[in-house]
Amino acid sequence: MKTFSKLTAAVLSASLALAAAAPVNNALTALIPTAAAADTASENLPSFTSDEEMLNYIRTQMQLRNEEIKVLMPNATEDEMSRYSGMTIRELFDPTGRVTEGKYLYLSLYQNSSWVHYTEQGLVIELTTKYITTEDQEDDLSATINSVKRLLGSEEIERLKALPVKERIEYVYEKFVPYLKNITIVDEDDPKELGSAYSALVKRKANEKGIIQLFVRALAELDIDSELYYTNYDSDTPLTAHYLAAVPIDGSYYLLDPVWDYKSGSKSGEYKFFLKGMEDIDSDVSAGSEFTHEHLTIFGISIMDIAAANGFSMYSYDKKFDMGDVNGNGTIDAVDASSVLAEYARNASSDTKGIFSAGQKTAADVNASGNADAVDASLILSYYAYVSTTQSPKSIEDFVKQ
Repeated sequence: MKTFSKLTAAVLSASLALAAAAPVNNALTALIPTAAAADTASENLPSFTSDEEMLNYIRTQMQLRNEEIKVLMPNATEDEMSRYSGMTIRELFDPTGRVTEGKYLYLSLYQNSSWVHYTEQGLVIELTTKYITTEDQEDDLSATINSVKRLLGSEEIERLKALPVKERIEYVYEKFVPYLKNITIVDEDDPKELGSAYSALVKRKANEKGIIQLFVRALAELDIDSELYYTNYDSDTPLTAHYLAAVPIDGSYYLLDPVWDYKSGSKSGEYKFFLKGMEDIDSDVSAGSEFTHEHLTIFGISIMDIAAANGFSMYSYDKKFDMGDVNGNGTIDAVDASSVLAEYARNASSDTKGIFSAGQKTAADVNASGNADAVDASLILSYYAYVSTTQSPKSIEDFVKQ
């Protein structure tokens, strides 16, 4: 996905310069890139022929807290300027398997603008970046985390990493939510470090952004990549949003909200916002609750659009569905067939991702082929026609066997 929540980013700002989310309750920060003088010495810049090598170099420079980063892509053409502009705010923050990169690195920034321009030597990519923490503070954070890991012991760490991903996610969540009682959670954003994992773990005081960065880091320590999602966007104060994490299980991403589970008093086994879907994120809270997520559906973008752009599941991981009834309304009909076909098309597209939850995937695969595809959609539609003309119809399982 490899996105910093692609569609969400577009909602938060029409400008590609918006590559860094501001701390909670921050005032609008000017993130539009300013014009820069053409680089007349581009031949002296670090030069790369591979996109991945270039991105790795930029990531390294960011971890060194370099605020001005310039690179040269000598083989790139002028027509590729837009692609490289997008790359510096999306692929740059894709998961790499390294705990200080991915969305952790993204959350380390409070300003990031890029400018791509063409020279005789090739494309020059310039980034101007501001950081929430210093390199020394990040070292202090890593030292604290390493101390915790030493207490657990290397054998225990390896045992945990060997667990199925769902069990690893459960382990982190069960430890993390109760731990928040040790942190003073504030709405402040001054100093900027309040929006950092460093402030949350070392200083024991942070805003929501800092809490989520620490959560993302905790997941990464057990080899769990995560994405970001935002709700409760306030158009009167741009960049203000509520932070959630999204984690992958079997190809689908599910939402986690440790801050609101803590604030709402949720306990182990009763978490309200654990492995939820876009559609049922609030299924365990009452209507009108202060802990209600308002999706960023401004500009006419539906939650299904947002889900398909990011691969977020529409329903919770543990929600059950009967065979063939993928929308869970108790009836197998043409709508279910259409939904399966639409999911098949999303998975086949390079621009969208599947949104079916684990339960929906099982319910959609009526012929037990291991995939939900056009054949399953056709079988569901045939069963619907059969049920519509039969007084005592057999089950869809028996119908398919026939």
